[in-house]
Amino acid sequence: MDFEKYFLAEDIADAKQEYVALTEMLHRVDNGLWRGDLKWMEENLCGALKRVRNMIDLSKEKQGKEQLIRLADELSELGIDPLKVLGDKNANRQN
Repeated sequence: MDFEKYFLAEDIADAKQEYVALTEMLHRVDNGLWRGDLKWMEENLCGALKRVRNMIDLSKEKQGKEQLIRLADELSELGIDPLKVLGDKNANRQN
């Protein structure tokens, strides 16, 4: 996995730890499948999904969206409509 592409530099170490834990849990799911242990599979699938969610939270895309929401909130608090600002910028680009 290209961690530099998907995560900020300060989050790469955490993302790698989540990735290792995710792969270990997926191996356990595979072992549970071979043994026919459905409960074991369920527990490890739930854990694997938690690791995926953690990696999503660390991702650049998620952090970028959260930053945009914070900036929009700050603009709104200042009495500026963020959607109007975006609309004005798009109109200027089309001219």
